[in-house]
Amino acid sequence: MGAQYRFEAESALSLYYAAKSIIDARLDKTAAAVAEAARNFAVQARPATCSQGMAHPAVTSTNEAPLAIETIQAMIICMSLCSWEYRDLLPDAFCLAEQVALYLRQGGYLRSEETLENETWQQWIKSEGRRRTVFIAFILLNLQTIFYDVPPRLMAREIWSIQMPQHEAHWWASTASEWKEARRRHPPLSGTFGDYYLDLIIPSESRSPSHRTCAFGNLVSIHGLVQQIQLTRDSLIHLGSGCTNPDEPPLPEDVYLKFRRALCRWDTGWASSRDSTTQPIAQMAPLGFNATAVFRIAWIRLSFSSMALSRHFSSRDPAAIAAAFDKCPLPERSPRLYSAVLQSAHALSIPVRMGIIYASKTQIFSWSIIHSIASLECALFLSRWLQRASLESGCLRDEERVLIRVVARMLKETPFYKPAVVDDEWNGETIRHMACSVLRLFTELFRESHLFDAVGPCIEAVDRYASTLEC
Repeated sequence: MGAQYRFEAESALSLYYAAKSIIDARLDKTAAAVAEAARNFAVQARPATCSQGMAHPAVTSTNEAPLAIETIQAMIICMSLCSWEYRDLLPDAFCLAEQVALYLRQGGYLRSEETLENETWQQWIKSEGRRRTVFIAFILLNLQTIFYDVPPRLMAREIWSIQMPQHEAHWWASTASEWKEARRRHPPLSGTFGDYYLDLIIPSESRSPSHRTCAFGNLVSIHGLVQQIQLTRDSLIHLGSGCTNPDEPPLPEDVYLKFRRALCRWDTGWASSRDSTTQPIAQMAPLGFNATAVFRIAWIRLSFSSMALSRHFSSRDPAAIAAAFDKCPLPERSPRLYSAVLQSAHALSIPVRMGIIYASKTQIFSWSIIHSIASLECALFLSRWLQRASLESGCLRDEERVLIRVVARMLKETPFYKPAVVDDEWNGETIRHMACSVLRLFTELFRESHLFDAVGPCIEAVDRYASTLEC
């Protein structure tokens, strides 16, 4: 991945094949050991004619050592590269995803660990590294689900009992003394993923102080919410009378409000975190900034889950992807969509405020793949919502006019929107032009600033789709 982020694609591919060969050798060795243990078990389990009667099989004969966490870490890195680069490697990405989940389960890495008294720095590094490996796997597997619409390989309930990660200052300490000083300044966090998730979902006056988390914990928890929102959506498909649209009927009011409150609590907790930031060039940008991208996806999935269906991203075919965009149903006008609209507009406004050319040529290169995915979802959702508003421009609510004004003010800072109207004079043609402008803004931002092959066809597909709106 380091070579990929330095635009050395050939080196990245060579390193991938080398790493994959080593991983396969380790897995073959593990499989051979398991097969040998199974044979020994079968031999010992055969009836024996001896004075003692049947020999008791060795209970521990098949209890082989779990796959080393370092091997699983290598598999996660290779899976990450395959997921977003080289279409021919995408089957490898899905295969590695299954293997990562399997070996995390088989190795007992998903079980909770008891915290040692008087834990040393070295002991803490080992246990914290194990926990972070599990959480990183959960995040990357969830990204596959978000982008490719595949079933989750690792469920949130499987990491329920794992302690949430500690402050980044603890993790970045390079000596035992620095670690102790970091723990003094930032007392260790307690509570598991399940504790924190329940704090978000279950209404309460205030979050338990013992269950607060850090920037990395915020990133993990928002991925958990996205997964649960999508699973809840999927479970309701076709439960309505003759309904074929996943957004009809909508989520029951109590379920919707529960997730809405959870997202609002997450936002409050994220804002109070020492490591949170919305600035892509800040010190903790890879964590706090990435978490905000997933947060926006969560709002969109809560409001309009049809965005996730049948997008054909795995085909890497711009024509097929553009056709899928066009077939996506328009969202029904509803107050439930307002937060998602506002979050989408805010996401696209960040590079606009930085300067479109400056952001695309100097900043977006260093952003995580999640920002490409989130910006794509935001642009598509916002465009579809504006298209619906353009069809019913004569009966817009006051709140919808305010949101359209927010989008217009953002677009006025770009070269893609030149309306000949004043505020609040929103006719269907103007709003439809805004829907197209949002897509043009996305393509301009990411056309020359994406690192991964998976993003390129999506940009071309958005460009084609925008052209159909201009006809």
